[in-house]
Amino acid sequence: MERTKYQKALLVISIINIVFGVFGLIAGLLAGVVSSFAASATNTGLTGDEQAIGAAAIGIIAAIAVISSLVGLAEGILGIRAARDSQKIMPLWALSFVGVGLGVIQVVTSISSDGFQITTLLPLVFPGLVFWLANSIKMEAGR
Repeated sequence: MERTKYQKALLVISIINIVFGVFGLIAGLLAGVVSSFAASATNTGLTGDEQAIGAAAIGIIAAIAVISSLVGLAEGILGIRAARDSQKIMPLWALSFVGVGLGVIQVVTSISSDGFQITTLLPLVFPGLVFWLANSIKMEAGR
């Protein structure tokens, strides 16, 4: 059975998603380690409350990064599966909602900490593209 253009695009995006998911998972875990060091380190320039708030903020960002990376990895794996067989698109389609939601959370946290820049929207690019491709394949498959 010949793959459609949407399935071919989904295969490429899924492989990229897996690679970025692995790098994001490593970065999120490293940020978690940094937040634990920040919570336990003593610094004469900060009060205990300021230090705790900073460590908690880094920890929250690290947790969101780890969860988003795991969702990206799962999207990549399910995307490869769906690119091979369009009848297996529904798990990816459902998970892509979660990916878009996590992307929105990342955008909101970026805007709240750094203000809005055009690069702030990058966390929505791949999840939005995966959702669009999954929806297109779903429509082609008649599901």
